Amino acid sequence: MAGQVDAPSDWVPAESTLFGQKPISGKILEGQVTYMDVTFAKNDLRTPAKIVRVSNTHDVAMIKIDLPGELEPVKLREKDDDIQAGQKVVVMGYPAISPEAVVVKSSEDVFNRSTQVIQVPDPTVTDCSIGKVIKGQTQLSGQNTQGYYSTFGDVYQLTTSETGSGNSGGPVFDKDGNVIAIFSAGRWDGSTAITFAVPIRYGIELMKTQRVIQ
Repeated sequence: MAGQVDAPSDWVPAESTLFGQKPISGKILEGQVTYMDVTFAKNDLRTPAKIVRVSNTHDVAMIKIDLPGELEPVKLREKDDDIQAGQKVVVMGYPAISPEAVVVKSSEDVFNRSTQVIQVPDPTVTDCSIGKVIKGQTQLSGQNTQGYYSTFGDVYQLTTSETGSGNSGGPVFDKDGNVIAIFSAGRWDGSTAITFAVPIRYGIELMKTQRVIQ
């Protein structure tokens, strides 16, 4: 009997270099979302969504939905030169460890009388601080220093353990209600937890069409 093989946790198909024993030439492997639905806080209706743009530089993507009405937009703060460690922020999202909220609805559909049990998103609002501003690139001050490299790229390290899986993609607000980042990842060592957020400028970049060479 063959043993069970777990799926790789950090595998990115587009970055594969081998397929079986043969080198990959061109794009022959690609991850795919079979379907994606979007719903809103304390709402049970789902709206189909599609991916319209993916960042080449960070862990962000843009999705699009079609709605019959308008939504109130949030304010995005692109300028981040003055964001510093110790600054108070608020994270909004849906941590998986939080208890689920569900509604039970009877059907009025004559062709489908089954009662539905539907999970309803109920967001969590978490106060925290920016513990560290991590730069992917920065100016060097020492003459003997030849290079600087961050293994996480541009991110804000957050001082909270109350967020986590399920918060990814959620907004991070400053004290004035502006979105300054997108919650992205976390690290846990059993006793200590830190989380990370991608600066919102990488999200704004997906909304623009700009030349990369002059």
